[in-house]
Amino acid sequence: MSLIFTLNAGYLCAQKVKKTPVQDTVSVAEGYVLILKDTFYTPENDTLIIIEAGKTYNIRKSPYFKSDRFYDSLKSKASRTQLTRKLFSLLFKSSSSEITNKKPVTDAESFYEPYKGKTYGEIRIKRVPILEGSVRDTTKTANSWYAKTMNKIHVNTRKKIIEENIFIRSGKQVDPYELADNERILRQFRTIRDAKIYLSPSKDNPEIVDVTVVVQDVVSIGANLDYTNPSDFSVDLYQRNMLGYARDLQLSYFFNEFEKPEMKHGYGVGYRVPNFWGSFIQGDFLYENNSMRELLSANLKRDFFTPEIKYGGGIILSQLTAQYSPLDSPKADYDFSRNEATIWIGRSFQLLKRTNLITQARVSKIDFIRRPYISEKENRYFTNADTYFLSMGLINRTYAKSKLIRGFGRTEDITKGSFISATYAYQQNEFYNRNYWELDVGFANYFKNVGYMSFTSALGVFDNVMDNKWEDGAFRNSYRYFSPLLFSSKYSFRQFFDVEYTKGINKLSENFLTVASQYDNGEEIRPLGDKKLNIAFESVLFTPWYFYGCKFSLYNRNTFNWLSYDELLSKRNYYASASIGLRVLNESLVFPTIDFSFTFYNSPIGFTDSYQFRISNNYNSSFRDLSISRPEIIRF
Repeated sequence: MSLIFTLNAGYLCAQKVKKTPVQDTVSVAEGYVLILKDTFYTPENDTLIIIEAGKTYNIRKSPYFKSDRFYDSLKSKASRTQLTRKLFSLLFKSSSSEITNKKPVTDAESFYEPYKGKTYGEIRIKRVPILEGSVRDTTKTANSWYAKTMNKIHVNTRKKIIEENIFIRSGKQVDPYELADNERILRQFRTIRDAKIYLSPSKDNPEIVDVTVVVQDVVSIGANLDYTNPSDFSVDLYQRNMLGYARDLQLSYFFNEFEKPEMKHGYGVGYRVPNFWGSFIQGDFLYENNSMRELLSANLKRDFFTPEIKYGGGIILSQLTAQYSPLDSPKADYDFSRNEATIWIGRSFQLLKRTNLITQARVSKIDFIRRPYISEKENRYFTNADTYFLSMGLINRTYAKSKLIRGFGRTEDITKGSFISATYAYQQNEFYNRNYWELDVGFANYFKNVGYMSFTSALGVFDNVMDNKWEDGAFRNSYRYFSPLLFSSKYSFRQFFDVEYTKGINKLSENFLTVASQYDNGEEIRPLGDKKLNIAFESVLFTPWYFYGCKFSLYNRNTFNWLSYDELLSKRNYYASASIGLRVLNESLVFPTIDFSFTFYNSPIGFTDSYQFRISNNYNSSFRDLSISRPEIIRF
């Protein structure tokens, strides 16, 4: 048993004192965590901790106890020689610091239920090191030289910025859902790797709980690479946290060897403000000039990210100059310039604790400045149009937490719930006016020992007022599943399964479904259709490998596509692909995942088989949310 003396809740140290103050003795067993006012301590064995009398604390079971024992055993064996000691520190981390939680998906609010009805007291912010730190044990410090160096030079997100993203307030009653929502919002911040909110009873009044918001930043300087071959690639360089203000600046470079000399090189500049002055209004500004397009855009928006948010809305302004190649005539290039403006506003009414009625209105205007000849039946893509939307939806939504879904160690948030929404729009174009009707439904939940399932369905169609017929409609269903986490020794495994079916309804010319651009007949002609079925299986193996803060997963992805105008499930309409890949992840970096993949594309007769090797780090590490967004026409 160890003996630890403390002078206060913030520092744990052994020392001599001339005059012994009044003290309390706390026994913390191996495998448990001691929660003090702003420090969380996980002892390595049974420990007797002496703290100041009257200090409040909580003791909870550590979820990392068993995996840490394995780590410590391995560390002991590796410490016998200098070489194995260095190799160990390079290749391994303790499981508690990398948070390999073997618990199933848990409700996000359950951690705070014991404090429901109490009152928030003092609210403090505590930071932990970006590398080798932990929001679950704030005494963790960096041991490796590279982690110490990065922690030293990193500029933390400023306290004011974090405070602007905290919406709990001193004096209010504890609401478990509100705390869980606030934790989730902090984790969605690009500059924050992970966040955890702790509550501890006040020493003066047990009905008051002090709040400690523990945050861990990411390394804010990074790069994106999308590389297929040396003749066609793009690179992004960015700073996600300028001077600690969470401002996001991105510079992009594009290269295409097959373009004209003056168009081979392209560039882009993007600037993002995640939250203007605590209003939760997000701003994105972009200028891009490359062989594909010249784009200038500004986007301001505020979503309904919690049930308590009453008002949402947004404004989008953009100017685009580009070339348009119809999918059925890819060698016919049409130059065009287009201005687009849209504004929307919404009101949310909280009917129950997690149930909201959301009403929205939107106006969208598309105006082509330069375009080719158009008619009612030709080049309809270039039609000027004004569209007016109204929508109403009912949503019930909660969140659960887990790990090892898309990432390796950070807490990941999963939507549970259901929604239904209806949209009406009136469109005025150059040839005639038409009504638009749409219905959307969705459901998502996690089932113990079965896995997570989500289902969404949308049906939208225009009503041609002049000809009194349905046209330009789409029917889309999607189903997504991931399995519980399975374990074998030090490895973890998860299975993903996606199905999506899309059907066009009396689509007008130049509206097609297609498959990946790798499927063509050698003359840039791609397969087209008005209905498509996509089935995808992905198996992911999370390994225990560790190298300089990086962790690794292996995956295999198989996709099966059917695309046609007539009989869908026919061999001649079947397009398949098989991928194997390696993902290298360091979630403390702002570009967490580098994806190395090799894909083989198997085509039916008339199209060419192909393969692709790709390096990228645009992997989507977040699971799709279940939400009611701004009203819009289903994209086909």
